[in-house]
Amino acid sequence: MTMIPWYSPRGETIIELISRFGDIRARGARAKGAMWGNAVARMGQGMGGLAEWGVSELMRNDEEKKQLEAEQRLDAAFQSWDGKDPMKLYRATAPILGIERGMKVTGAAMEMMKASQGQAPDLKTAVGGLAALHSRMGDSYLGKNWAGIRSPLSLATKQSLGIDLPEEYTPEVGQAILALDAKLNQSKDEGGFTLGPDQVRFDATGKQIAAGPPKPPEQFNLSPNQVRFDTTGKVIATGPPKEPDPVAAAMAQARLDALKDKETERTSEIAAYVDAVGSGDYTIDKVPATIQRQVMVEAERRGFDVRTAKQKEIDAAAEQTIENLSQLREQAERTMTATTGPGAVLQGKAQRGLSYLGLAEETQKWDKQTAKLSLLARQLGEKGVLTDRDVDRVVNMLPKLTEKTEIRDKALQDLEDVIFTGMRGRVSARVKIPGGNQPLEWRHPKTGQVYRFKSAEQRDAFLTAAGIR
Repeated sequence: MTMIPWYSPRGETIIELISRFGDIRARGARAKGAMWGNAVARMGQGMGGLAEWGVSELMRNDEEKKQLEAEQRLDAAFQSWDGKDPMKLYRATAPILGIERGMKVTGAAMEMMKASQGQAPDLKTAVGGLAALHSRMGDSYLGKNWAGIRSPLSLATKQSLGIDLPEEYTPEVGQAILALDAKLNQSKDEGGFTLGPDQVRFDATGKQIAAGPPKPPEQFNLSPNQVRFDTTGKVIATGPPKEPDPVAAAMAQARLDALKDKETERTSEIAAYVDAVGSGDYTIDKVPATIQRQVMVEAERRGFDVRTAKQKEIDAAAEQTIENLSQLREQAERTMTATTGPGAVLQGKAQRGLSYLGLAEETQKWDKQTAKLSLLARQLGEKGVLTDRDVDRVVNMLPKLTEKTEIRDKALQDLEDVIFTGMRGRVSARVKIPGGNQPLEWRHPKTGQVYRFKSAEQRDAFLTAAGIR
């Protein structure tokens, strides 16, 4: 049979390389013995080496764990494959080996299946897949599965090279496979690639073998103030600076000055009304509705009680509701103490059953507190502090006895947010709302429209989304 003289990178033929396995293994054994002897001789050189060994051992164990997981996943992929649908095998192996290696290994597996029909696999495809498998999984995986790989691969090597493969896998067998793949699956003229700018060519082991010329800088014709970015978001070109428009700049400054003048005038108007209300010459209900709230707050800050009878009723209801919310939270912490879902369900059902018998005092107190809060919420709704929708939300958001502590606390917080948000801007400064009385506001500098937010985080998110900051 004609023998094809494929050569290894060292100048040896594949046949010579395989025939030298015994000598290479013998030299490896002698080198390993010398290594252990040197290690024993150095054991007395200090504990610093022991610490370094410990770190290295931990890293090695982690790598071995990852390698074992990859091997188990790959074994499962091959075992579940029916030997017919290549896409099924590719979809299972590509996440482990990578896209290119998955394609090569799938092609090799399809070729190996020919051996079951007495046909020799295509040597180029089979060796390419094994080289890809070796580059990702290493010698250990090929060694474990060599019994199943050797038989079909030997049919190809006998037919093309006239040689049989050794029954035992060694690292030298892996090197022979890589050398054979380098000859079969690479261009004959490794220095003759025609590559475009910034293109790179690699061999099957991932080593760079050729590179194209650097890409020349791209030229852009950009308008004033235009910016060009590359695919990573890096600025690669900027246009010339735009000449300022004196007319537009003057108009913008005029608008800012007008807003400042308007704000100054508004502040002066509020101060004048506060003085009049504080002296008794004016009542708060006669102050224009657009600034009535600001006048009331400023007057309260100065110590004037300028509340109307209706405002006092609202404040009294709000204070009673705040007190009830505090009591409700304390009662919830005494009644609902289970930290897990199943435990909370059992606890809640048991408490409800005992409550019907009059034996659960804390549960009965909880029922009274929730009923009182529902009544107070409806009163605030009647006084315009809460909307009808907010009243319904308060009733539906009350924690349930069958809920664990985490859900309980979240429900109470949401409940307080709804009520306190409704109070802000509608009660006087005499009512101390947890978290502050004043709503977080932002006035649009152009339109003058006022936006109110529940929290500083919500306000900042709005301004960021609107492109204002």
